[in-house]
Amino acid sequence: MLPNLPNLKCPVSGVHFAVLATASFYLAFPFQGYLSYNVAKEDIEITQRLAEAGEIMGIDVLDHITMCDKHYLSLKATNLF
Repeated sequence: MLPNLPNLKCPVSGVHFAVLATASFYLAFPFQGYLSYNVAKEDIEITQRLAEAGEIMGIDVLDHITMCDKHYLSLKATNLF
């Protein structure tokens, strides 16, 4: 049986859920608000760290897609991670 959904404001808890669910990949979809989908330096750093940790555990981090009301930004497509 799968655990309850994680606190979606914390990327680490999302990976925790992926581990408990024995997932083979992880895809981050944070919602940044209605007007801006800017990516902070911290977003890039945490995504890189999650990818490194995932590699050790056998969970691929496929992408980190930041969304706002009408736009999105893929860190993978823009070579930010």
